[in-house]
Amino acid sequence: QQVGGCTYRVWIDPPIYSRACQVIPGLRKRETNLEEQLRSKCSRERWLWAALVCCMMIIYKLV
Repeated sequence: QQVGGCTYRVWIDPPIYSRACQVIPGLRKRETNLEEQLRSKCSRERWLWAALVCCMMIIYKLV
């Protein structure tokens, strides 16, 4: 061994078991569905806030 030399380490990942190969795609699909629902809810919330502000402005003008 050289002094100050770089030591090389080999990283070996353990094998993925067949059950994990079955579960992981389902979890990814579920995550994708949840993210889509969240995007939809955020969009609806923004629209409702805009409607609320418009209604408040109309009420303010009438009073």
